[in-house]
Amino acid sequence: MEAVHPVPSYRFEQLDALRGLCALAVVGFHTSFLTGVRFAPSGYLAVDVFFVISGFVIAHAYGDRLQRGHYFTTYLIKRYARFLPMWWIGVAIGMTAAFPGVYHDRAWSGFAISSALALVILPNPGEHVLFPLNLPGWSLFVELTVNIGYAALLPRLSRRVLVGTIATSFLYIVLATLRHGNMSSGFTWDTADAGMARGVYGFAVGVLIHRLGLHRKPRFLSGRWALAALGGVVILLFADVVGGVRPWFDLACAGVVIPVTIAGLVGTGCSWRGCETLGAISYPIYAIHFGVFLLAKTFVGLASGWQQSYLSGSAALLVGLSVVSMGFVLGKFVDPQCQRIIGRYARIRAVAVAKA
Repeated sequence: MEAVHPVPSYRFEQLDALRGLCALAVVGFHTSFLTGVRFAPSGYLAVDVFFVISGFVIAHAYGDRLQRGHYFTTYLIKRYARFLPMWWIGVAIGMTAAFPGVYHDRAWSGFAISSALALVILPNPGEHVLFPLNLPGWSLFVELTVNIGYAALLPRLSRRVLVGTIATSFLYIVLATLRHGNMSSGFTWDTADAGMARGVYGFAVGVLIHRLGLHRKPRFLSGRWALAALGGVVILLFADVVGGVRPWFDLACAGVVIPVTIAGLVGTGCSWRGCETLGAISYPIYAIHFGVFLLAKTFVGLASGWQQSYLSGSAALLVGLSVVSMGFVLGKFVDPQCQRIIGRYARIRAVAVAKA
C-alpha cells in the first residue's frame, strides 16, 4: 500500500491580506484609463508582490509532491484551472466592451484571434499589447510560464541555482528599468522580456524564502509590526514618485522592500477575519477590473457619441465599487465552487495516474 503524504497547510493570512490590498492598488493604478488620473501611481509594483507570494505558496503547496514525481500533469491542470474561471469572466467582459468598435471597423479577424488566444491565456503576437481584451493577462501568462518552468526544473533547482537565477533576472530588471524609466513593463511586446524577468525574479525569491524555512522560524514581524509592514507596502504602492528617482524607487521596492516584507509576514498569523476575505477577492478583482473599466468607457463613448473619453470622478468611483462588489461575490461564492469542481477532477486524475 502506498504511503499517504500529508498535504501541507498553506493558509497564510497576512499574505492573503497583502494580496487583496495589492489587487486594490492595481485597480487604483488603472483608474487612469477611466479618469486620466492614477490613484495608485506605483500600483504596478503590486504585480511583483504577486510573483513573490506565488513562488512561496507554490513551493509550500506543491514542492514536495513535485519532487516525488507522478504529479506534474495534475499540477499543470490545477495551476491552469486555478486561473481560468475568473479569467474567462474578465475576457467575456472585455469582449463585450470591444464589440462596438470591432463592429464599426469590421475588424472581425483580429477580434477572433485575440478572443481565441485570450481564452487559453496566450498573448496575441499581432497586437501591440499582449492581451488587448484584458490587459492584466500578461502577468497571468508570465506566472503560468514560470510555474511550468519551476515544475520541470525543480529536480535541478538547488539553492545555488536559485540564487543565481535571482541575481541574473534582477540584473536584467535593473537594465530594463533604467532603459524604460520604471518597472511598469510586461504588457506590451517591446517590454515583454522585462515582464518575464520580473516574473522569474519574483517567483524565485518566493521559492528561496520557502527554502530558508522562514515560515517555521520565530517571527520577527508580529502584531503591530506586521500590520505596519503590511501598511507600509500599500503606502508605497500609492506613492507618486516622479523624475529620475522613479527607476531607483521601483528597484528598491522590488529588490529589498517587497522580499523582506514578505519574508517577515510568512510566519505571521492574522486574527482579523478580513484577511481571508481580502485573499478571496484579490484574484477575481484582478481578473475582471480592466474588462469592467473598458466596458464603462465604451458605454460612456457610445452615450456621448464618442465625444467624451473620460468618466467623472463620481462615475469612476461607482465603477470601482462595482468591481469590488463583483469581486466579493465571485471570490466568496463563485470561484470556490469552481475550484471544488476542478479539485474533484484533479483528484480523479491523480488516482488514475497512480493506478496506471
